[in-house]
Amino acid sequence: MINDKLSIDAVKDKSKARKLGRDAQIIASVFNFGAFLKSQRKKAGLTQKAAAIKLQMMGYPISEKVISEIEQNRIQSSMVLYALFAHIYHFEIGKLFDDFYNKVVAYYTTDINKQSE
Repeated sequence: MINDKLSIDAVKDKSKARKLGRDAQIIASVFNFGAFLKSQRKKAGLTQKAAAIKLQMMGYPISEKVISEIEQNRIQSSMVLYALFAHIYHFEIGKLFDDFYNKVVAYYTTDINKQSE
């Protein structure tokens, strides 16, 4: 009985991992957070190093390398860091999420429309 429970939990965990992986793939296919952040950094006239220094001066421990990896979508950022990027790059954080929201909804509604045909 215990082994059955462990097996069920393992299946649930794998299913959850697949779901999270699928979500990450969808996010990557519909919206490029890294490219968005890079374009906002450049509009603000900052290098990756200057952005890292500004964030460090605000008390957020980050390196130029981490900013590079975020911009290349190699790692995902936290909500706190998105807010700080918006602050130092001078853009409304709502713009980031409005664009993302619109693309995700378009992706899913297009997918649903394809399935109903």
